[in-house]
Amino acid sequence: MMRLVVGTRSSPLSLIQTDEVIHLMCLKNPNVNVEKKIILTTGDKMKFKSISPSQYPTGLRGIFEREIDSALLKGEVDFAVHSMKDVPSTYPKGLEIASVPKRQSPYDVLVSRRRILLKDLPPGSVVGTGSLRRVIQLRKVRPDLKTKALRGNVGTRIKEVEDGVLDAVILSEAGINRLGMRSVISERLAAKDFVPAAGQGALVVLTRRNHKIPKKIFRDIDDKSSRAQVLAERQLSLRIEGGCMAPMGVLARSRGRSLVLTVCVYSVDQDRSISVSLTGDISRPLILGNRTADELLRFGGLDLIREWRGVTI
Repeated sequence: MMRLVVGTRSSPLSLIQTDEVIHLMCLKNPNVNVEKKIILTTGDKMKFKSISPSQYPTGLRGIFEREIDSALLKGEVDFAVHSMKDVPSTYPKGLEIASVPKRQSPYDVLVSRRRILLKDLPPGSVVGTGSLRRVIQLRKVRPDLKTKALRGNVGTRIKEVEDGVLDAVILSEAGINRLGMRSVISERLAAKDFVPAAGQGALVVLTRRNHKIPKKIFRDIDDKSSRAQVLAERQLSLRIEGGCMAPMGVLARSRGRSLVLTVCVYSVDQDRSISVSLTGDISRPLILGNRTADELLRFGGLDLIREWRGVTI
């Protein structure tokens, strides 16, 4: 029996995601026994009162992974399970992506009182979100609604709707599905209006580059299509973000042997947006990510991103 230790956060969703990966690993390799090590991260300790790119400078990227990745590098754990959308475009030297399990839904959903659809929410309704991207996307679709910055886990955010503190919240469909709370979803939001965050809905297994664990254990749970999607999305983000966490949606979708990559960035005044969509070979996701980034830059995407530095919304 091979004993492995996985590093994870203590949130209900993090534990469920980690258990999902452990289950897949043990299903494919019954001789593997995995023990969880709970690690408190910087992101679990921090509190923000507003949503601002200035609150998330380059030094704060990876605030939900940094301590776990440090434990991984030190050999205190054998691998880590993260939400792909929370992992910075560049992760610590010495680590590598060992596996990307099959991706769940990458889309955003609305959770509202009495299951009211977004188009039917009364003017002035308050919608909660912890994402600047979602704030801007919502304002473009329903400028008559109000937004409120949120922190806390999925259950806490949904409870604010149930208690009448908020009229609705926007959340990741995958997170709600994994928590077994699908019944609270009012609707899946259209991807053309709410292009999701890069990596949303996907999990990633990180290991040390020099680890002694048989690669087959992680390769057995790797989904090639999901891996191609997130690699294309992350490569585009790496090329574009330039150290500024501006609102940007990125989504890759598989179509047979092809991969369609879409990106949309938004201006500070919310009157402008630039959207680009290109198709490439699914076996060459990094090339597609670079090509799409180049096209976005050609149309002035970097100018919109730079506008956001230091802006509070």
